[in-house]
Amino acid sequence: MLVFMLAVAVVSVLAGAKSFQEIGDQAADRPQEVLARLGGTPGPLRRQIIVPSEKGLRTLVSHRSSVANRRRRISSSRPT
Repeated sequence: MLVFMLAVAVVSVLAGAKSFQEIGDQAADRPQEVLARLGGTPGPLRRQIIVPSEKGLRTLVSHRSSVANRRRRISSSRPT
């Protein structure tokens, strides 16, 4: 799911999205076959690929950023 969400975000940014809202809007407009090629899998009930929401993408990016910042602080505080 992580790779799919990042792929959808990258494709949307390459297509001109400049905000999380625009990424979410573009993701919702993508055809099912494009989402499948990006790694999406259909849900068991509706048999459609569920696109990541704007909030989900924002949460993913902010979490990944905070992990990267934490790792950077830890590695810079180690004695050499």
